[in-house]
Amino acid sequence: MLNNSMAEPLYDQPEVILKLDRNQIPAGELLTGSFFIWPDLVGRTDTAITIEFVMKAQVKDEVVEQKIEELQSELPIVSDDGSVQYHFSYRLPNWLTVSTHAVRYYLKPHFELKTPWLDFDGHLNGMEAIIVKPNRVQAHLIDLLSQLGFQEKLDSRFWDGNYQEFDFVAGKSAQTDVKELTIWFQPLEQTTRVHLYRTKHDPVSFDLQSHQEQDAVDLLRKYLHLE
Repeated sequence: MLNNSMAEPLYDQPEVILKLDRNQIPAGELLTGSFFIWPDLVGRTDTAITIEFVMKAQVKDEVVEQKIEELQSELPIVSDDGSVQYHFSYRLPNWLTVSTHAVRYYLKPHFELKTPWLDFDGHLNGMEAIIVKPNRVQAHLIDLLSQLGFQEKLDSRFWDGNYQEFDFVAGKSAQTDVKELTIWFQPLEQTTRVHLYRTKHDPVSFDLQSHQEQDAVDLLRKYLHLE
């Protein structure tokens, strides 16, 4: 019953369609799109709808579903094909865990339906098309490591419910005796705490805000014996 324009259709004529302006978006940036529903399914077409932004994650042997936030759509408009369009915009939290095979995000609309027994929740898996990428600070450090000759391990990103882990291995071009490096990102209210781990060395931790990126660069180079 639910469908996403960037995914395979679940039905020949889906009653609800989600269209995203982009489905791969870094944490901290603006997610925009629209839900479309046929007017004969909804009780009113003159009021906004509530939309939940939800994360579903597998932590160890347990699947956890967490509502990140609720947002309101704009007032609906009638599209050229007769469907009712609910446009929305939502700035993703900067601390969001990046998408992996074990961490997924989707939008859950709440319509006032003419037929209350219609169940949209059972089809949410068909809409999981929102891929959250590393935020600006994370992407900056990952790019820096790449420039220093480190490659991210395939499928190494891991989330334990608190920390986001990225694992790296030194390539042939890396001018350092450090062969492997693990970075943990811990989201806090006003900053991100970064933990660096090397084999047989004590970890180094520091808080990183957006304007402190150069400090992180200097510390990282020192930690990798590049100075």
